[in-house]
Amino acid sequence: MMKPTKYATPAAVVFVVLLFLWVFFQGKAKGKAKGYTRAPVDPSAVTPGFDPYPLAQKFANAFQGWNFWSAERREVLNDLWRLTDAELSLTYNSFQENFAEGKETMRSLIKGDFIGGEEVDRVINRFNQLQLP
Repeated sequence: MMKPTKYATPAAVVFVVLLFLWVFFQGKAKGKAKGYTRAPVDPSAVTPGFDPYPLAQKFANAFQGWNFWSAERREVLNDLWRLTDAELSLTYNSFQENFAEGKETMRSLIKGDFIGGEEVDRVINRFNQLQLP
């Protein structure tokens, strides 16, 4: 009969390290869209001091889950529509890098939502002009 040792076996250590690395990289990948097309941005066309992150976050919050009240979603769509092309591209990139999951994009969330109307059409038309997927 083998006497138990107080040290872990090398196989157990390797298993624990691999498990840790797998969990670490899975958590790091969450919230990152896979393989999205990064929108090109002309830095000279961006308003000085413009930060796309808050609007990307507002979009992510508004289009999260089911919501029968569309006022918040329409407000975000109007905010997006009012941006310059460069600012819209920066906001799109910020959303894709920080909030999108899997293969979703701003366009897919807007098109997949139940709201319709001119706000949706205007933003989708802007995405078409900028060739954003």
